Amino acid sequence: MDLLNKAGIPATVVHASRDFRCNWFENSTQVVSLPVEITDADVLVVPETMNRLLTSLAPGVPKVSLIQNAFLALRGPGPLEDHPYLIAEDLLVCTAVSEQNLGLLEYAFPGKRFQRIHVSIDPALFHLPERRPDKRIVYMPRKRSSDFGWW
Repeated sequence: MDLLNKAGIPATVVHASRDFRCNWFENSTQVVSLPVEITDADVLVVPETMNRLLTSLAPGVPKVSLIQNAFLALRGPGPLEDHPYLIAEDLLVCTAVSEQNLGLLEYAFPGKRFQRIHVSIDPALFHLPERRPDKRIVYMPRKRSSDFGWW
């Protein structure tokens, strides 16, 4: 969002929690909490975890679905009618951050408009350590938890 603001495109983060701010990286974009006035002069960018709100959130306001994980976006039943946000009239485009996500979305919904975008990473902030870390086992319970049912 900081980049949009620096480019002269006013951008604000709208978050459900009051006083929210990402603190794991430096940023200065304004953050506001709900409720907030959204007009048809705005463009609302919604992550895939909130796609189901696209048909009810600010009707008539242009929207972009930011899909970083197509499997989350398509969670639930499969037919197009079970994903009405993909056919919402005010949806400008669904974005995908990888070729894999784009391929899955195009396969699941042929003829719909999807756009591949490239997420950038600051190599000064995110890079391999100078010394190889010790080996460890990492468990992330929100990912494929059924694979760990035997624990």
